[in-house]
Amino acid sequence: MNIRRMGCVLMLSTVLATAQALEPEVAPADLAFKDIRYLSRSLEDFGEQEAYVFAFTQLAAPCHDALTKALTKLQKDVDGQAVSIALVNAGSDDSILEIAHDGILRDLSYTLLKDTAGGSASLGVRTAGTVVLLDKDRKLRYRGNSGGLHDALIAVLAGKTVETPETEVIGEGLAPAPLPPASKPITYSEHIAPIMDRHCVTCHRPNQGTPFSLRRYKQVAARADMIAEVVLEERMPPWYGVRSHGPFANERKVSDAEKITLRQWLAAGTPEGDPALRPEPPVFPDTEWAIGEPDLVITAAEEEQIPADGYIPYRYVTLPYQFSADTWVQGLEILPGNTDVVHHANLIYTQVGDGYSEDYNFLTGRVPGGDPVDLPDNVGMLIPKDSVLTLQIHYVTTGKPARDRIRVGIRYARSTIVKRTHHQRMRPESISIPPGDPFFPIRAEETIDYNATVLALFTHMHLRGRDMTFFADYPDGTSETLLTVPNYSFDWQLAYVYEPGTKRFPKGTKIRTQSHYDNSAFNPYNPDPTVEVNYGDQTYHEMNDGYIFFLDEEESLNIQVDPKTGHVLAAAK
Repeated sequence: MNIRRMGCVLMLSTVLATAQALEPEVAPADLAFKDIRYLSRSLEDFGEQEAYVFAFTQLAAPCHDALTKALTKLQKDVDGQAVSIALVNAGSDDSILEIAHDGILRDLSYTLLKDTAGGSASLGVRTAGTVVLLDKDRKLRYRGNSGGLHDALIAVLAGKTVETPETEVIGEGLAPAPLPPASKPITYSEHIAPIMDRHCVTCHRPNQGTPFSLRRYKQVAARADMIAEVVLEERMPPWYGVRSHGPFANERKVSDAEKITLRQWLAAGTPEGDPALRPEPPVFPDTEWAIGEPDLVITAAEEEQIPADGYIPYRYVTLPYQFSADTWVQGLEILPGNTDVVHHANLIYTQVGDGYSEDYNFLTGRVPGGDPVDLPDNVGMLIPKDSVLTLQIHYVTTGKPARDRIRVGIRYARSTIVKRTHHQRMRPESISIPPGDPFFPIRAEETIDYNATVLALFTHMHLRGRDMTFFADYPDGTSETLLTVPNYSFDWQLAYVYEPGTKRFPKGTKIRTQSHYDNSAFNPYNPDPTVEVNYGDQTYHEMNDGYIFFLDEEESLNIQVDPKTGHVLAAAK
């Protein structure tokens, strides 16, 4: 290894870590960081190692590029040895989403962490570019620039004394940005309630499947610390797409000014203020259906019995309703009777007796964090005459026996149908993820055979899925990154929806997806990091599905529809 001269150097506004006795001698037992999945992690999560390397940085630091390259080389040099390497971001302005995205752009396969609990300070780190080395007993053996890490690591692995346990680091300080003082008293009624109304109560209200409501002062004040944490981390409202791509019509974001207001309110003790000053709260339809009250509700013929534990093979439920004529719909929603046991469900139309296939007749799905079908004017989905609807349901166990009886709500088309929806799925021919690999790449591609207007993008993986990026390669030779989901969540599978008419693909555009999977022991969701993972339906298998939903620009159906039945009244010839 030769990673000397990789330390961070900045001549202005510097902080100097001078050589002195290392303190603490042993890393604190409660040393904790957040990973790219927003989970708190400790030293125990790294398992038993001969050495632990933590390098501290922030994205804007001049040393960041050199430091990441030094760690990449170090990882190759110690391959096969029991050395754990982690890059810890301690920048107060860097979000976990940005950290995960930076890792993809730099192809970083080592562990990425965020310092949200003062781990850098507890290890005596004050400066970006500082590297800390712990031995197998978690004793602090080296702290300083990356150039001194080489000799220190060799000594630790050989069980010898580190001759230079501390070196100078000149760089930007890592002190968190101070909270600016409020220009006036911040209260719930005047300032916090509007933030909740804009960003939270669409989901956090009765009959929406969320665990609590945020419509009243007491509900918000009781959870103020938690709300501030998830909002500042940008974990809520849920959005997993990199914000430099898009723009997407359904993007959710709390502004920086709103985040400061939340912090100021928390620092002031969460005062309610004058309730009379609270703006009028939003009014929502009095229905359990997100698409509004459906025109037709089809209920499964029987309840599904869910065992207390174990894995449940996908269940296929054909609903007891046959469509007597071609039916055009603009709203579709899958509504479980027991949301605790339904992880996701897919809906197709099929003929009686046919098997289940999503290739051409997929209609919609219900996924964690997803939205139902709510199509714009003049766009519809067709359910052909004599079809029935079949659900593929992924049930999960909760530790006690349960029941579910699922329903599908349909809203018929209200306007002339000019175009129908199409979709294309990017899926690799096979999946084979080696055991222990933390950053295994998988690619897929398909060509769009239409002049297409894009409606939405969607990604689906299982518990080892780490990230997915969509690229468009255009017929003129240019390329574009459409979407990057850098910290994919199995529990928040969002669709990324374009404003109608804003994204177009010429015929012959190739859509590529590139994904990474974390089959390592550090992935807390990994069912078994010791096995090779292949394609399969169950959660302990894997999938790699990138969907694009679009319209054919050359299509002009001009179908008149009866809004009471969804049936065709007249069609252009």
